[in-house]
Amino acid sequence: MRVTPNEIGQAYATCVAEEGHKCEIYGHESGSYDNRKYWSVLTNFLDAVLDSQAPPTAVFCLIPWVARLLIARCNNRGWRVPQDMALVSLDNLKSVVELPPQITCVDSQYDRIGYEAAALLDRLMNGEPSPLAPMLVPPKGMIARESTDFFAVEDEVVAHALHYISKHLDESLSIDLIARKVAVSPRSLQRRFDSVLGRPVSDEIRRLRFALAKRLLGEKDLQIGHIARVTGFNSPVTMNQVFQRELGMSPRAYRKKLMGDRAR
Repeated sequence: MRVTPNEIGQAYATCVAEEGHKCEIYGHESGSYDNRKYWSVLTNFLDAVLDSQAPPTAVFCLIPWVARLLIARCNNRGWRVPQDMALVSLDNLKSVVELPPQITCVDSQYDRIGYEAAALLDRLMNGEPSPLAPMLVPPKGMIARESTDFFAVEDEVVAHALHYISKHLDESLSIDLIARKVAVSPRSLQRRFDSVLGRPVSDEIRRLRFALAKRLLGEKDLQIGHIARVTGFNSPVTMNQVFQRELGMSPRAYRKKLMGDRAR
């Protein structure tokens, strides 16, 4: 059984609501992409959707082609992606999403879906009964690209600093260096971080490194040592100490747990 677009939209809205945010669902009938009239109708529909929104906003779009057209409509009205509108597409259709600005997508783990489907077919052919409920395969995660590469804080200096930090996590970072990059004094930068984020610059650097390490551990082909280097921990020993302190387990154990959760 295939999950319908409406079910996906409703599930997404539920998750957003659980986080305390407002979410609206817009739907449009599908049509032939080689039909000019359809593109005209779709363009008018997207313009109406954008008319109902005010930056900053975020959109989860099921179809990559529509996401690409939505970016064009944003550009037409002077909206920046991702600063004014962050955008995520469901399908990772590379010929569409990897054009600039590249679109962040959900990694739907289609290889796992294929494996589960083949295994189910084998069981059915061997006479086992059909499952009583749909088999749901969770996504692997997000493939982050330019359409969400922005830190949504009102302070432009802090946003600029966060962007710089996220791009240089594999390097040695200090508040003096970051302050020079964003053209403010270290004291001013520290004060802005405390005011906007409620934590000092050093804590935010550690938080971003830890978050990136957890995400990269979901890529089973990446070596632990490589992940430690690209996240700025420099050595597996240091990264292990951080994981033990924060999660009570090693990076290897976290990866095993993560892979086990995704396999279910």
